[in-house]
Amino acid sequence: MANPLSAVPSPFLVRMGGRAFFGSCVWDGLGILAMLQAGGTLETSCSCCGERMSIDVRDGRAQPTEGIVQFAIPAKRWWENIVFTWKTMLLFRGEEHIDRWCSQWGQPLGATLAIEQAWRLAAAWYGNKMAPDWRRAGIAETEALLEGLGLGGALWSLRGELRSPVSARVPTRHAGGVRHEAVSLAACGPALSGWLRAVPIHPGRQ
Repeated sequence: MANPLSAVPSPFLVRMGGRAFFGSCVWDGLGILAMLQAGGTLETSCSCCGERMSIDVRDGRAQPTEGIVQFAIPAKRWWENIVFTWKTMLLFRGEEHIDRWCSQWGQPLGATLAIEQAWRLAAAWYGNKMAPDWRRAGIAETEALLEGLGLGGALWSLRGELRSPVSARVPTRHAGGVRHEAVSLAACGPALSGWLRAVPIHPGRQ
């Protein structure tokens, strides 16, 4: 894993010119286009019904299209289990599809972003990652970035006590033969737990 890039196939395929890349989630897929500052298309599907969907980015803007992005996990908990987090940053055809997915997988309704707002988040987060002087932003800088994008409230808060372990049933691929996977870092022991935090385990297309 080298965010926003994924080294293995995933349901988030980015095409630009004659090149193709995979992202670990819908946000990372958009982040690839933002990081490389190139027009292209993110190809994926609705995480509820499996219908094919795509997001085109041209001239630094996401083109109008159907869809809503959901972030189900609070930002301060993303790295408790990054594999689980990726599997909850998803694209849906509409709010009813999000409701159905949350009910199916026992997940609370998180924050929903319009396509353009999700693109602005990806551009702000990853847009300068190829710069020679890039460095990871601190908490205060990240809070300012999120506030500037109009992202506030409990889900986007970076402060407060973390709850762990994270253990949940999550889909390992989109609609059509979906199975579930349980991930519990606490049960792995400290050495394996650290390895799991560093190495991606992706749903992929099976």
